[in-house]
Amino acid sequence: MKPLMFTRGVVYRIGRGACWLAISGAVVACNGSESSDPASAADTVGVGEGSPEAALKERRKRKLRSWLDTLPPRPPAQPLGATLGPSAGVAVATCEGDGVIVTGPGPLAMPSSSVAHSGGRWYFEATVEQYEAGWSSVGVFAPPTGLIDIVASSHFDAGSAAGFSPTGLSTVSVAVDLEAGRVYFYVDGVLTSERSLTLLPGVGAFRAAGVAMTGNSIRFNFGSEPFEHGVPAGYEPWSGGDEDANGACISDSNGSAPPAPVTVICEQGEECAPTTFEAETRAPTDLVVLGVYDSGGVSSWRWGTDDNGNPIQVPTGEGRNGSIVVDVNRPGRVALVLTAYEPTDWTIRTGSRTQLASVSAYGMHQQTVTGLHAGVPLDIHTICADGNGGSCSVRTDEWFPIGAYQWPYSSGGGDTQGFVRHVEERLGLPLKLFAAAYKARGFVVE
Repeated sequence: MKPLMFTRGVVYRIGRGACWLAISGAVVACNGSESSDPASAADTVGVGEGSPEAALKERRKRKLRSWLDTLPPRPPAQPLGATLGPSAGVAVATCEGDGVIVTGPGPLAMPSSSVAHSGGRWYFEATVEQYEAGWSSVGVFAPPTGLIDIVASSHFDAGSAAGFSPTGLSTVSVAVDLEAGRVYFYVDGVLTSERSLTLLPGVGAFRAAGVAMTGNSIRFNFGSEPFEHGVPAGYEPWSGGDEDANGACISDSNGSAPPAPVTVICEQGEECAPTTFEAETRAPTDLVVLGVYDSGGVSSWRWGTDDNGNPIQVPTGEGRNGSIVVDVNRPGRVALVLTAYEPTDWTIRTGSRTQLASVSAYGMHQQTVTGLHAGVPLDIHTICADGNGGSCSVRTDEWFPIGAYQWPYSSGGGDTQGFVRHVEERLGLPLKLFAAAYKARGFVVE
């Protein structure tokens, strides 16, 4: 099962009271009350001593509260008009790119441009020449999101993908501002929709693309033929930019995030495609986040159907948690955050120069942590209360973003940035190191 995304806050609890873990000062402050509203209390968790109000005040005084604060500011989006101007009537491509791509109306087609851009402002058109119905979409995407993600992004912002779903015969004009992270969609020359692109370290170069469902025919023009409408001022045709000696467009390469000094250990003989990131943050305590989806557990059930064809869970025997060993050799104070979707037993081993300020474990299913020295604060958070091999018939009252197993986004449906933001706010520390993989069996943090 793919992870779901939850955003409601939770409160750390130690004993009977609601407690706030102040990692930078190694202080645990509890209000001593019998209960507390998680929705309101989550907003008051931070760094500081004493009451949660004091913690919040201290956090607000900090110059740096998130790793996002280290990113250089992006220029504001250039406002575009409500309508596009007239076409120049001639091909405006400045290099040899993809020409024209026509889909359908046969089976499902998912074309994308061979030319990719990581900056600048670009324009292309997609004319729907035959339309029946369905979830056809036109837009742009960049790794780690895939082409299919432009369908979902037609309805909400989806990281490094943005799309629009036409509803009939029309020309969809797409103006992509990769400096400000904004995409404008015009239908027959009229501005109809805008989408945001989240441009983070680790996002690759963008390609123009589309998803044409069966029965729909879409004609993509990147500038090799006259456009139906005028290219907005400050924009270039998608088939534009630098060219090689033969006049062919030169694509930008996929960028990479600054790697973290973390080794991800895969299943023996398997590749697990780990991703890591080191932020340019400075804090008395390094916030280290390690994530995985599949930790090698055995499920206690499989999906089946009843006599009426309805899906049911079929028991397959006793389940078993996966297991991951984490070696932390990083000098200094470390706030270690572990997250796994599946049931996982974590074993922690620390080097002589490492001081664990705290350990937090988050999961959709049961999580356990062993190997800690006496006095290291530990808190565990799960959404499912029963831990037999991934079954989730009983829910806890905790809600938080899950599925942080890829940087900068979990393309399978998880919420990496939401999870990072959650733990930054919970611990009052900016992210320093992140490392994750869909399948992993261990981590070594240096």
